[in-house]
Amino acid sequence: LQKPIEQAHFIQMIEATIERFRRLRSLMSHDSLTQLHNHTSFKQQLALQATLALRQNHPLSLVMMDIDHFKDVNDTYGHPVGDRVLRVLAQLLRGRLRRSDIIGRYGGDEFAVLMPDTDVDGALTAMQEVSRHFSSLTHRSDDERGGHFHVTLSCGIAGYPAYGNESDLTLAADRALYKAKREGRARICLAPTPEEI
Repeated sequence: LQKPIEQAHFIQMIEATIERFRRLRSLMSHDSLTQLHNHTSFKQQLALQATLALRQNHPLSLVMMDIDHFKDVNDTYGHPVGDRVLRVLAQLLRGRLRRSDIIGRYGGDEFAVLMPDTDVDGALTAMQEVSRHFSSLTHRSDDERGGHFHVTLSCGIAGYPAYGNESDLTLAADRALYKAKREGRARICLAPTPEEI
C-alpha cells in the first residue's frame, strides 16, 4: 500500500484478506467432497468436546459409521456415483442432526458424529432415524441402462462417561462399528461399558 492510504481502499483490502483467510481455513479443515469436517479437524473437535464433557460432567456420544458394501457401489456403478452417495449421506446427516452435533468424514466411506449433551440412548434414537431414512433412498446409476440401487449404514456408538477420554471413546465406537458389520451390517451397535467387557 502506498501512502497516503485512502480509508475506503484500506478497508476493502483488509476485508479481502480476511475472506481469503476464511476460505483457506475452511479448505484446510473441511473435506472437499462432502464439506464436512475432515479427519484432522474432527479429531480436534473430539478432543475439545471430550474435555468439555469431563469438565462439565455432561454426556457425550461418538458415532462411527460407514456405508455397507461401498466398494461394490464404486465397482458396479463407478466412482462418480459413489461420490454422489457420499454427498447424499453428508447432506442427510446435516439435515437430520442438530446444529450442535459435529459431523466429519473420517476417511473413505467412514463418517463420524459427535453428539454433545447426548447419552448413548439418545444417539441411538437419532441414528436409527438417519439409518432408516438413508436405506430408503433410491440411488441412480449414470449407466445408459439406468440402474437403481439402495445402500445401508452400519454404526457403532460409544459415550462419555463410560469412556473417559477421546482415544478410549474412539476405540470403543470403532469396535462397536465392526461388531455391527460382523453381525450382518445395516445395524447399529452400542459399545459395552468397560464393566461389561
